[in-house]
Amino acid sequence: MPIDADIATPSRVVAVFEPMWDEASMLRLTVLLARCQLRPVACYATDQAPAAVKQQLADIAAVAVVWDVSPVTSSACAVLESLLEASTFQPFRLFVTTTHAAGLLDHFGRRSDGFVIFQKPYDLELLSAALARAVDVRGD
Repeated sequence: MPIDADIATPSRVVAVFEPMWDEASMLRLTVLLARCQLRPVACYATDQAPAAVKQQLADIAAVAVVWDVSPVTSSACAVLESLLEASTFQPFRLFVTTTHAAGLLDHFGRRSDGFVIFQKPYDLELLSAALARAVDVRGD
């Protein structure tokens, strides 16, 4: 039985797109602290059409999405941008983690209205609190 299976209800599912799974334990702990169920999503899914990514999120019954952009590269930003433009993350609440928040803000500027940026590892406690609030609003 997964660690998080006994502490969270199905309505508290958070999908995590993390390209560098050596950092996944940090994000896993963050999600668990929010008393949510973690559903890792393979990053090859990001190469799929936006509709396929949205369907995958619906299939796992995600309430929120954590998308990691580390490092901030033009290709990583382009993938996120194309998914945002296609409204892939509606109605899911989107949280973006990165090791370089300033670079992400430089790329997206005002277009970052569709998501909240959290700096790793410093903002992970804030991310946990934000996830808990997001699933409480959408869950139950």
